[in-house]
Amino acid sequence: MYIYNYISTRSETGNVDGYYVLLRDGSWEDFRGVFANLMQNEKYSRSADGHLRIKHIYTINMGNTYGNKYVSYELYSYLPQKPDASLNSYQESTDLYRLKTIRPLSTTSNDDVYLDVEIGLKNLEGTTKVVVEQTDSDYPVPYSYIVDNPKEGKFIAYMNKSYPSTFKLTYINSNGQTVGDSFVLDLREKSLSQTEINIVLSKSNITYRINGKNMRRTNLNYSITNMYNGENVLVGQIKQENGNINISSLHKGNYILSIYENNQKLLERKWVQK
Repeated sequence: MYIYNYISTRSETGNVDGYYVLLRDGSWEDFRGVFANLMQNEKYSRSADGHLRIKHIYTINMGNTYGNKYVSYELYSYLPQKPDASLNSYQESTDLYRLKTIRPLSTTSNDDVYLDVEIGLKNLEGTTKVVVEQTDSDYPVPYSYIVDNPKEGKFIAYMNKSYPSTFKLTYINSNGQTVGDSFVLDLREKSLSQTEINIVLSKSNITYRINGKNMRRTNLNYSITNMYNGENVLVGQIKQENGNINISSLHKGNYILSIYENNQKLLERKWVQK
């Protein structure tokens, strides 16, 4: 019985006569031909331009001997899908004027770091406008703005790196709007510099080269740990892009070099000191 139901709900002609809408799982659901019954937005499959796929099955009897079954299809313009979004990337912002335009009551300090945060959008088929509501932990009033070009599938949000922000998206088209669930972005522990570190090991030195556009703003620390007992035998700071760490005093053994940026580990390298 299960196999029969599975096949019949997915076969183009396997259902009884009626009007059906295609679901995301590939099955067709009877909605009795009443479009007002289509109230389960998240279940429905969509065409590339956001329409629902509708199927009409009907039978024309040919006397008392047999009947011909016919299937017709149409697209139905419907509400936008439920918004979905996720973090793509972020970088330090250089547009300080933007803060004054979107948050006129905001106050800043010299220690504040502001980010341009790229957020990717999903389920946009059939959506013509996207409204973003953003609530920043360092600002008492939620504010809203419109995504300039939703077809790009992304938008740029402005955030203070020291505080998380809450977002709620609304997708809009000519049939109405659909509001998504709130989500929080917290970038407090994230690194900004995208730092690349190259090292060369020798018996007496670790030679390093740091490549990163924000190197001057970062605080890099290193530690060298004895793998046998877990003891930190050397610790220090890296304050220049190229240099050496003197390891000539280390005894023979196995060691780990770790380099951190603002308490986030950027590199770990193991070696045997001979």
